[in-house]
Amino acid sequence: AGLHLATRDQGAAPRQAATWLAIPGADAMAEGRGRVVALPGGGRAALFRQDGALGALSNFCAHQNGPLGEGRIVDGCVTCPWHGFQYRLVDGCAPPPFTEKVPTHDLRRRADGVIEIRVSPNAPGVPTVLIPIRAHRAAEA
Repeated sequence: AGLHLATRDQGAAPRQAATWLAIPGADAMAEGRGRVVALPGGGRAALFRQDGALGALSNFCAHQNGPLGEGRIVDGCVTCPWHGFQYRLVDGCAPPPFTEKVPTHDLRRRADGVIEIRVSPNAPGVPTVLIPIRAHRAAEA
């Protein structure tokens, strides 16, 4: 009976609650620019603003692990600053005819307006929802 209980759940992936990390000031990013986000455990994500919305993907280019967060949006794609490899922000896929993919990260907006990133990445090429940028209000006196 003990062996049966010990092996009963083998192969089942453990269910863990998603871990989210706040990214203060994300709404203030410049259009077409990236920002590297340090994640718990030593990982890094690249946050970008494109067409008035935010998206995130792995900071590491599939080509030679170049720092995508230091790149820019060029021709509608996140462009690696090292060798120009490109990825769509919404799904981490290179535009055709290329086939490279990088993981995406989910984003969400808290009730207080702060943007959060899900620490665990999606599989390479999995689409994610871009978060619209809210207009900033002038500081009140």
